Parts: sequence; C-alpha cells; structure tokens
Amino acid sequence: MAIRKLNAALGIPEKFQDLGIPPEQFEAKVDYLADRAFEDQCTTANPKMPLVTELADIYRNAYYGKF
Repeated sequence: MAIRKLNAALGIPEKFQDLGIPPEQFEAKVDYLADRAFEDQCTTANPKMPLVTELADIYRNAYYGKF
C-alpha cells in the first residue's frame, strides 16, 4: 500500500495501460516481451523458473492493473 501511495504522490501510473499504449499494440508485443524475459539470464535466478505463458500473464496483469 505504501508503494501505491508513493507512486500516486509522484504521478507514476498504476498500470502500463495508463501510459497511453493502445491495447492492440500491447497485445501484439506481449508474446515477444515474454520470450525476451524468459531468455534473460536473470530469470534463472528466480526461486521458481516461470513458463513463458506465466511471464505473458505477468505482463498482462501489469498492463491491465490486475494485482
């Protein structure tokens, strides 16, 4: 909750959609973003190795503001 309050005070949007990225443009790129995140060397340092589909879900949740 404190992070959300700080973000609001600083004018940082709660979701990617608020940055003005059209849904069609986001959806056209989300699989590419998930693939790149999966291939990133930092991903293997996570306690649980995510599936590409799970990474796409994380991006969608961030875009649409589903927490």
